[in-house]
Order: sequence, then structure tokens, then C-alpha cells
Amino acid sequence: MDHRGLDHLPDEVVGEDATTRRHAAEPPDRGRRSPLVRLTLWFFLPALVAGGLLLYGVHLGAQHPDAWYTRTVTWIVELL
Repeated sequence: MDHRGLDHLPDEVVGEDATTRRHAAEPPDRGRRSPLVRLTLWFFLPALVAGGLLLYGVHLGAQHPDAWYTRTVTWIVELL
């Protein structure tokens, strides 16, 4: 027995009532995102990731000042 429902059949075979029920069950198109969601996705989330990486780097540099990654970052900063 096929458990896919009526989605695999053309609309002519299913009938108008079943097609209407199938389309009514689909979620509505939400359109554009709210400004708060866009601000969160494009500013706060990247800032949180960048800040976390920066703080982790500061922690590693403070705990291991003679490690290769600390010397590499120091060398790159001195080049700038």
C-alpha cells in the first residue's frame, strides 16, 4: 500500500475537495522576515561568534604565551 497520500496524483485524479484540503494544509508563505530577525541573523549572531573567537584567543594567549599560535598572532600584528 502506498503511504505517500494524495500528493503524487495529479489534481484531476484527486478531485477538487481533496485538492482544496491538500492546499489548505500547506503552511502559509511568511514573506519577508521581521527587522528584529534580520538584525539577529546578520549582526548579533556573527558578532557573538567573532567575540567568542576573540575571547578564546585572548584566553589561549594569556595561558600559553610561548605557544606557536600566540607567536604567530604576535608576528602578524607586528607586520600590520
